[in-house]
Amino acid sequence: MKSMMGSGKICMRRRVKPRCTVSHSRKERNFMSSETPAPISGNVAAASKDTRGWFLGHFMPGDGNPLRNSELELKWYTHAKGETRSEWAPGNPVKTLNILIRGHFVLLFPDREVALEKEGDFVLFGPGVPHSFRSEQESLVLTVRWPSLPPNKSP
Repeated sequence: MKSMMGSGKICMRRRVKPRCTVSHSRKERNFMSSETPAPISGNVAAASKDTRGWFLGHFMPGDGNPLRNSELELKWYTHAKGETRSEWAPGNPVKTLNILIRGHFVLLFPDREVALEKEGDFVLFGPGVPHSFRSEQESLVLTVRWPSLPPNKSP
């Protein structure tokens, strides 16, 4: 079921047949209650300027920061052409998903390389898998890790 709003109507779409009713009540039109958190918006570059692309996770400063989270970490980062990681990242006790937005990016593992070449290519690994990378072209990569743990912590 999907709710759609527009011109004073609330339409409930179902798989069979849509049923629309005209809404005359302010309460009916405002489906967000006062307890519903307001949407948060911003810019990833601004939110991650001090965290090398990481913008959601346990490491975000401020107890009331809505981007501070212990369940998930997100990174949006553009790697320069030719950028590499000279040392292996240790095998973290978390799962990691890298998704290529644009470019050509190679994830290096002790026993293989995984090339992300087309928009949407991804690699999922961990926990406990050491890794490194090589950026063949300027590459924008979205990284998701879960759970969000401080260094040397286990789930």
